Amino acid sequence: MSINRSALEYAPSHAHEKPEIRREQEDATREIIAILDRIEQNRSELGRGRTADVFFYDDPERRYSKICAKLIIRREEGYSNDALEEMELLDDARQNGVRVPHPICSYKDQEGKEFLIMETINGPSIDDILKHRVEMPKALRDPKKLQTFLDQAEQEMEKLHEEARIHHRDFHSGNLMVGIDEETREAEPVIIDLGTAKKGWGDDEETYTDVDPRGKTTFYPKDKDSFNQTRADLIKFFTKNQNEWSE
Repeated sequence: MSINRSALEYAPSHAHEKPEIRREQEDATREIIAILDRIEQNRSELGRGRTADVFFYDDPERRYSKICAKLIIRREEGYSNDALEEMELLDDARQNGVRVPHPICSYKDQEGKEFLIMETINGPSIDDILKHRVEMPKALRDPKKLQTFLDQAEQEMEKLHEEARIHHRDFHSGNLMVGIDEETREAEPVIIDLGTAKKGWGDDEETYTDVDPRGKTTFYPKDKDSFNQTRADLIKFFTKNQNEWSE
């Protein structure tokens, strides 16, 4: 198990000789296993992607009200990060000011299943909105607020690239969430799913290409193109449906 020490204050791994540190890590492991067992029982699915399924954690004691577990499942050939790699990318992005889910820990069980436990975002994805699975959030029904949201989302992507040096490589409407601030009720863009993300120094072909050990090449869409498509789809949806919200 790997703990994100910016989320939970655990002692550094090099102190494993100390009995109190060992006990703390063992307690944390037992707690993580209990969380995963309950998720396995309920199977309350939040989403499904190319590299993983995400499940909501319904905490009976309400100690953890906003966490979920991402089960890594490689449905297709090609590159994908393991749970620890994605946790580190999320943590790196957050440290550089990018709005992404707060990672808590990664865990690999005895069967080899990999889990990433992280924050659940309070709000729908753009894909949920476009496909009418949820209503357009009130925070985005004003054209100026919608434009502000899209401008902020573009800034988040720029920070991901320029500050964190991370390229998403699987950006689409399902991976842009509308986080709703609990106090102001304003919309905040949150980028999710760094399952195929990669560190890179530029928007070049090498960053968006992978070659596996057998020599098979996988090409990924550039984040900028994917973001522009998501922006265009949301603006088109807004233009078509805005009369419904003003009635």
